[in-house]
Amino acid sequence: MGKGDKRKAAAALDDDEPVCYGNGTIMKVRVTNFMCHHNLEVELGPRINFIVGENGSGKSAVLTALCLTLGAKKTKERTQTGIKGFIREGANFAKLEVTIRNVGPDALDVNMYGASITVERMINAAGAAPFKIRNHAGKDVGHSREQLMQITDHFNIDVDNPIVVMSQDASRQFLHSGKDTDKYKFFVKATLLEEIQNKLAYVKGQVAEMNTLVVEKENELPQVEEEVRRLQEEADSFTKMDEYIADVEQLRNRLAWCEVYEVEQLVEELHREDVDYKTKTTPEVERKVEECQKKEVSDKAKRDEAQGELDEFRERAHGLMESKRAAEAKHKEMERGMRRAVTNKLAHENTVKDKAQTAAALEDSIASARMSAEQQSQAQDASIRRAIDQAGERRQAVRAELDDINARDSDLRRKFDLAQGEESGARREVQNLENAIREVNQNLGNAQRDDGNQLTKFGRGMPKLAQLLQQHAARFSSPPLGPIGMHIKLKEAQWALPVEEHFGGFFGGFVVANMKDRGALDKLMRECGCPPNIHVTNFNRGRYEMPANKLPSSGLTTMMDILEIDQPAVFNVVVDSCSIERVVLVPDEGQARGIVYNGAGRQPNVKEAYTFHRKLWQKGQSQFENPFKQGLVPRLAADKTETINHLTRQREDLTGEMADKQARLADARRGKDGLKSAQDEVRKHRREAQSRLDAAEIALKDAKSAAEERAGPAKVDVGALEEELAELRGVLDGELRERQEAIESAEAVATNAARAANEELLAAKAEVAAEATEGATLQTQFEATVGTHGEAMRLLNYYQDRKEKLVAHIASHGELIEQHQQVVVARTADAEVVCKRETAEGYLPDGEAEVALTVLHARHDKAKKMVLKESQRHERTQEVVLKMLKEIRKKYNRLKQTLSNARKPCDTLKKGVKLRQRLLKQTSKDVQKEVSHRFNYYLAKKGHAGKVDVDYNAATLTLDVKMHGQGQTVKDTRSMSGGERSYSTLALTLSLGESIESPFRAMDEFDVFMDAVNRKVSMDALIDFARDPFNKDKQFLFITPQDISAVDASAPDIKVQKMKAARPS
Repeated sequence: MGKGDKRKAAAALDDDEPVCYGNGTIMKVRVTNFMCHHNLEVELGPRINFIVGENGSGKSAVLTALCLTLGAKKTKERTQTGIKGFIREGANFAKLEVTIRNVGPDALDVNMYGASITVERMINAAGAAPFKIRNHAGKDVGHSREQLMQITDHFNIDVDNPIVVMSQDASRQFLHSGKDTDKYKFFVKATLLEEIQNKLAYVKGQVAEMNTLVVEKENELPQVEEEVRRLQEEADSFTKMDEYIADVEQLRNRLAWCEVYEVEQLVEELHREDVDYKTKTTPEVERKVEECQKKEVSDKAKRDEAQGELDEFRERAHGLMESKRAAEAKHKEMERGMRRAVTNKLAHENTVKDKAQTAAALEDSIASARMSAEQQSQAQDASIRRAIDQAGERRQAVRAELDDINARDSDLRRKFDLAQGEESGARREVQNLENAIREVNQNLGNAQRDDGNQLTKFGRGMPKLAQLLQQHAARFSSPPLGPIGMHIKLKEAQWALPVEEHFGGFFGGFVVANMKDRGALDKLMRECGCPPNIHVTNFNRGRYEMPANKLPSSGLTTMMDILEIDQPAVFNVVVDSCSIERVVLVPDEGQARGIVYNGAGRQPNVKEAYTFHRKLWQKGQSQFENPFKQGLVPRLAADKTETINHLTRQREDLTGEMADKQARLADARRGKDGLKSAQDEVRKHRREAQSRLDAAEIALKDAKSAAEERAGPAKVDVGALEEELAELRGVLDGELRERQEAIESAEAVATNAARAANEELLAAKAEVAAEATEGATLQTQFEATVGTHGEAMRLLNYYQDRKEKLVAHIASHGELIEQHQQVVVARTADAEVVCKRETAEGYLPDGEAEVALTVLHARHDKAKKMVLKESQRHERTQEVVLKMLKEIRKKYNRLKQTLSNARKPCDTLKKGVKLRQRLLKQTSKDVQKEVSHRFNYYLAKKGHAGKVDVDYNAATLTLDVKMHGQGQTVKDTRSMSGGERSYSTLALTLSLGESIESPFRAMDEFDVFMDAVNRKVSMDALIDFARDPFNKDKQFLFITPQDISAVDASAPDIKVQKMKAARPS
């Protein structure tokens, strides 16, 4: 019953209602030869008891006897001599008796014990101290400590709890100790929290140990299960031995006849094929031959007809071309005549213009002469004129020299630009040759280091990659095919370089079946340093069938025709990626241009054309021709020696060409340097000539200025000038005018003739163009008939060849059938030695055919290996194995059942421990609050205040006391006076007592160190505490050597006993 419940129950009782005091309280304590007492019996009242007496009178012996009799685990006294140290000096035994009330509704087994229970303990000199338990009638009912513990647990008696029994030692230690940790230990022990913590830790450890055991058994279960499985297999193997032997016998019989079945089946298939060849294939081939012959004759006639039409057109076109060329020649002649007429007209107009300008100049001269005011003397005029003429001649000569120099400079500049371009071209050629020689040297070094492995031709890392592919074959759904070049063979070695130019790095690629294989191969190729050139295709698809209408003309050689590819998947990838079926090989470059480029000869379905040295193709209207790369190594056509020789020759050729190119580069540089020097010299002469021209201009200007200064007003003779002007006017109006009319008439005639010739030429061109369209149509028709006839010839040759092969095959087929029939007879005889045919056929279900011979061989070998294996594996007899199997199964089932029964309770216990830990934590907080409240209550009786702080983590208890309710808080009780410290300790003790449900409490020398005032207050507090309704059914025992005259000994609930001084022994 909890504290709150007890208070409610106490409040509910009427004052007159009798209370059964003392259930579990002490009735009397009797000792014999114990400590200082010879024979002592102390009867205790049911409520408040005081035992007083002088020091040494044996008061504490009563409390010690009570503790020892009720099963105290340890005592502080006489620890050196053990429990026998409590025997009175001079005696050889000690006897202790404690009688406990057993009344009320909570009495313990009244039928057995009655109204009281007496516990007796005898201590002998050997140190033994057995217990004896008697009932109310004095009859022995037990003698074990376990029964005593049952009694104390029932009455909630715990004499080890310092709150229940506070001995002298506990009281002094508690009073003197100022350590917070000691107070904490006292607190948790007094409130039973320590015991609960210990028990909870013990339970937690037990649960952990249980969980460890369960886990160990759970880990052991798979091992036992594996042992059961292994023994079961060993037991089953005894029964399988006979089955394996029977299987070997059956498979041996079936093998003997399976060989006969296969040959018989082969003979049947050969018979069916022979019938098919004779009844179906041969007539079909003959029909195809006849159809092809008819078609060949028809296509040949069409081709001849188209040839005739084309020849007729070519003759007609030849005549048209002759007419066109004649019209072009006439048109050119008329054009030249017209241009001459225009030129004559322009020249005449220029002449007229010059004459007119001359006449105007004469008129100006005459007017100028007449206006002269004075004429110089004849000698002066002649001198000045000579000076002017000489200056003009010098200027003219220098100007002609300067024009010649400028012309030479322009010519040198043009030549220098040409020389500079030639030098740049030669330099580029030298650089290209250096790169080519470097590449050839690299290829030659690789070829010389080649270890003979064909894979090395397609990459240095290919041998390592091949090894990795073998090691990691399980990663791929289908083995990768590659490098691709290893699956391609060249039929015609002359085309090795064009093939190498076309494929290039494609030879080093691989073909895989899906994207997963591609990812795995990509990692391996990167690991080997090979570029990841990987193509994905369907391995289950057969080789592409090329429709004839998608291929070039049969008269052309394609790259597909000269290559032999062994794998269908590789062939399909090459066709998809390289278009070898539309790449043609043509030895003549002119013919190749006609096949690829737009024109009458362009062939359909042609993508590119290769000659022996270049590649030709057309994109849109643009036409391209590229020479092959320098340093090409034809990997398909050469072995190592041939490759090295080829590269060596190529290096020698390139080295010789390099010497020529370097000489050409040196010549170009020398020529450019010479032209540069000539340019510098000419520019120097031009500067000098320009200087002389400037001087001549100045001299002429000075001479003219001098002539103007000497000109006078003399009369000028202008008769000669007038005569010259009149003569010039006559020429302009007569001869030149008539000639102008004749030139214009000739120009008109030439223009009309040129126009007529141009119209005639245009008509001839239109006629030729119309004929060209017809010619292209005839050419296309002729080529189509040629292709059709060629295809008909190819089919005819194919079916004729097939007919011949079919006849030979039918003949050999008959011989093959006869040979196999003989084999059937021989194998049947061998099989009958083994067993009858009916026996072998009886092994097969009805209607089911025998499996393949290889499958039977594999099964037979496997069965024999199993028989051998089973015969070698049995180290024990069948009886031993079955006995062990039975035992291990029992162990397995028992272990499995144990785990099934233990795991759930273990988990439940773990949850319970966690729940109780949470409850303990909450309870600890509640106890601290309650104790602190009661502590403050008891301190308030003296006008003090205080509280109890408990730190469960640090394991400390701190008392905060405010003396008289004010002032500084005292936390260390050692700083108080003896009385105050004793009272504070008593207050804490009383506070802790609230949480104890023991039926009695005992305190020894509780008032030590107290003064009279504190003792009086403490005594009153103790009596009030004992008389509290909450404690009205409890017994209290107070032992003190002090004066208790202040206590009302006459009260009905108080009993005071004074101990006499012990007599000396």
